[in-house]
Amino acid sequence: MPHTSDVKKILLVIFLIAAAGASFGQESTSSTVPLILPDGKSIQVETARTPAERFRGLMFRSLLAADHGMLFIFERPGKNRFWMKNTLIPLDIIWLDARKRIIHIENQVPPCQRDPCPAYGPSADSLYVLEVNAGVAHDRGLRIGMALQF
Repeated sequence: MPHTSDVKKILLVIFLIAAAGASFGQESTSSTVPLILPDGKSIQVETARTPAERFRGLMFRSLLAADHGMLFIFERPGKNRFWMKNTLIPLDIIWLDARKRIIHIENQVPPCQRDPCPAYGPSADSLYVLEVNAGVAHDRGLRIGMALQF
């Protein structure tokens, strides 16, 4: 018989999958904001603020425009690890602290081809995570310690 904590975890996963599935095929309800890079150029990012939006992320998308991304905004700093389950395009994943400074970058993260999918993330707490097309971090010269504006 499963422990109560295991049952709670299973129910949470079921809820998150149902919430993500309910919006599958629909336009995103998240807002889009400009994000200013250290070089002064901007990219448009969709914001993922709710647990369902963060869970879904860029799953099932076959294309992300060159000047676009997704910004995950959490309620409080934490160990925000990401995986590429059901993500069809390679990404750069960039973790930011509460001051919007880059604390970790995973470059050229490929889609997950088979379970279990690896999880990516820093050992330090982050408050924001930015996903952009693979190669953007390198092409824009993004480095740990740089600040982004949004």
